[in-house]
Amino acid sequence: MWNNSTEVLTRWTTSGQITDVPRLVYGDNISNGSAFATTRNIERGDFMRVRNITLSYNFAQLPFLRNNGINGLRLYAQVQNAFLLTRYTGADPEVSANTQVQGAQATNLAPGVDRNVAPQARTYSIGLTITL
Repeated sequence: MWNNSTEVLTRWTTSGQITDVPRLVYGDNISNGSAFATTRNIERGDFMRVRNITLSYNFAQLPFLRNNGINGLRLYAQVQNAFLLTRYTGADPEVSANTQVQGAQATNLAPGVDRNVAPQARTYSIGLTITL
């Protein structure tokens, strides 16, 4: 129902079965553990993230550049969301599916519930800045 992990294969299915994974009930928001906080679904979300790394090189005032009307030249490479250090078992401890409705649009500004939410994207950029 909620795109569960393979852990769902060990869920409770018959009387007397011993497992720590509750049974699934179609349409029941409680069976996936997101309606109520249970110790089974609570974990530490400590993390350290390196958000942005930029490496650049400014070319000196070369005669070739000045002769062509270029006052500055900078070459750079950048990565956003470079890496994340955490023991959190979800995709990203900073995302949340606990929405607050603002008008007709839902946002993920309320922390606390991770229902298989996509993690923040890692973006790579390269560029050239020319100052004329």
